[in-house]
Amino acid sequence: MEVYDINCFYGHWPFRFLRHQSLEELVRVHQKSGITGGAAGYLDSIFYNDPSEGDEQLFHELPERYIPTLCIDPKLSMAIQDIERFSPRAVRVYPGMHGYRLTDGVFASVAEYLQQNGIPLLVNVRLYVSREAHFFLPPEPDIADELEFLRRYPGLKTAFLGHDWTELKQLAEGLQQLKGANVLFDTSFVRSAKLEPIAEKLGAERLVFGSCHPLLCLESVRLTIEKSNLSEKEKQMIFSENFLRFMAK
Repeated sequence: MEVYDINCFYGHWPFRFLRHQSLEELVRVHQKSGITGGAAGYLDSIFYNDPSEGDEQLFHELPERYIPTLCIDPKLSMAIQDIERFSPRAVRVYPGMHGYRLTDGVFASVAEYLQQNGIPLLVNVRLYVSREAHFFLPPEPDIADELEFLRRYPGLKTAFLGHDWTELKQLAEGLQQLKGANVLFDTSFVRSAKLEPIAEKLGAERLVFGSCHPLLCLESVRLTIEKSNLSEKEKQMIFSENFLRFMAK
């Protein structure tokens, strides 16, 4: 079975030392765990005044089986110009790290551009748990804001990355009113929870394997899915089919 990681990174993290930092290490860890490829981001870009300076490296280094995800900060005037310049398969944003909400006016033009051009959006709502905070603690995910965003942009492929089980339960309830939303949720922060009730609430068609490696332990997330009582078809959807459908041009 092919496995794709929608939420993986390489690079440096300013708040603690990462055991695996280089692209070569990301590829090696993935190969050891039987992961085919994925959608990768460059951690350093999150903290640059101009994220595109880091993503220049990302777009030139990644092997073919990986999709580079362009990091943008919509508060910067050149965000859309950067999307046009890089022509990415997917765009990645960090509202908590960069200090805005998805429904803020500052993000509207970017969201409309992505929707009109069929470019998937990856939203990293969380990168680490609050107990690990040392220097900087982003706000917790805003579920009401996310549901309103999905209501405003029903044609935009959106993947939320980093929700815990409690938040996914709230989102599942809200999505009952948004049945047409084209949205996925990754598994990176549900590794200590039973996956079966999560899949029952959201539907396996809305779950996708994401590890948040190297910030989190990749193997524990993979085993949460592999050792679950989900059917082989549901596991295949989470490990590969949903990713491939989401990223299809």
